[in-house]
Amino acid sequence: MSVAQIVHGMTTERGRPKLGGLSDPRLGTVDRRMNCETCKANMAECPGHFGHLELAKPMFHVGFLKTVLLIMRCVCINCSKILVDEVRLRLLLLLLLVLPVPPPPVRPSVMMDSSLRSEATHRLRAVVENGPHPPPGTTGANYIIRDDGQRLDLRYVERHLRDGDYVLFNRQPSLHKMSIMGHRIKLMPYSTFRLNLCVTTPYNADFDGDEMNMHVPQSMETRAEVIELMMVPKCIVSPQSNRPVMGIVQDTLLGCRKITARDTFIEKDVFMNILMWWEDFDGKIPAPAVLKPRPLWTGKQVFNLIIPKQINLMKFSSWHAESETGCFITPGDTVVRIEKGELLSGTLCRKTLGTSAGSLIHVIWEEVGPDATRKFLGHTQWLVNHWLLQNGFSIGIEDTIADAATMEKINETISKAKNDVKELIKLAQEKQLEAEPGRSTMESFENRVNQVLRK
Repeated sequence: MSVAQIVHGMTTERGRPKLGGLSDPRLGTVDRRMNCETCKANMAECPGHFGHLELAKPMFHVGFLKTVLLIMRCVCINCSKILVDEVRLRLLLLLLLVLPVPPPPVRPSVMMDSSLRSEATHRLRAVVENGPHPPPGTTGANYIIRDDGQRLDLRYVERHLRDGDYVLFNRQPSLHKMSIMGHRIKLMPYSTFRLNLCVTTPYNADFDGDEMNMHVPQSMETRAEVIELMMVPKCIVSPQSNRPVMGIVQDTLLGCRKITARDTFIEKDVFMNILMWWEDFDGKIPAPAVLKPRPLWTGKQVFNLIIPKQINLMKFSSWHAESETGCFITPGDTVVRIEKGELLSGTLCRKTLGTSAGSLIHVIWEEVGPDATRKFLGHTQWLVNHWLLQNGFSIGIEDTIADAATMEKINETISKAKNDVKELIKLAQEKQLEAEPGRSTMESFENRVNQVLRK
């Protein structure tokens, strides 16, 4: 008995046996991973089941042709009626209305000579490798058509990402140009995006479950635009405010404050290990600042390795007192002086390494270029973080409680700011407050109040 009617000439669809096709799963299975849909047995136990194919027109069975000829000759010469008894022989049994379809397990397989198969495979592989633009004198291919009818366009090759690929990284909402920037891929285990801490500021990103989007360029034109216009080094300085949007943050910023302190000295073994993290190390070791009783290097000498030699800078640390302005060297080492890439004095802090205009990062970007700024940020993180691992830093509840002297200074600062604001309010009420250029009197008053409160 037939278990399925065959209505399609195709054998598979999307890689699986097509229902109603010549390999209908109800006829049996020749795949170890599948069971027969009729008897539910596997390939080894299923004997196979016949199907049928309905013919467009009835046909005589080839085995009964002689019988049909005899019957056709047994007619009356007067009325042309068949003389054979219809009860004993029914002509309908001699006609074929359907054609049996044997199950796949018992069908004869078509074998090809191994040498012919190998030669054909080799030629087809060469044609596919040549692609849509073959070399002169050779043959290529535009498409590959699979068994299920799917057409693969050889003009485009889809592959997995690999190290060094350029992608676009975006975090919504996209509020400014730096909300989407170009990055280079470094394949790592697990299923999360990881990026440098310095880059989180323009994205306004933190690490509490933020979702970000990655876009892979699909053409050479897009890839060129990403490299030339949107890479992170090109976006360090904002075109809107003309100041950096990236700077040294968190652990590295803390390490920079500690390593550039005046009383910080580095032992020889630690300094040698720091040099191992320096990408441009040329084998020349700087002379130690202290020779006896043992060689010691200062933390400022670490920065002398990575600051470009074209840089000259003069700034003050964030805790610099106004009374010390004009001094070359201050008791708190707050005058940051860099000449020809050498940090001569000063303690580096957020004011120098942060996102403020005129910071060290801003100067390097303007004077040397984006790539030099990228290298400076990377080397600062590698070298300072390695030193911080050796030196360590801890904080407790006691450190968060201000002492009496600190509280007195805080109260004095608040009282001074309140008095200054009261003076501004009095001047505004008496209409003696002068308007600043380009601002109205009210806008000038608001701006001067903000300046007082920001100190």
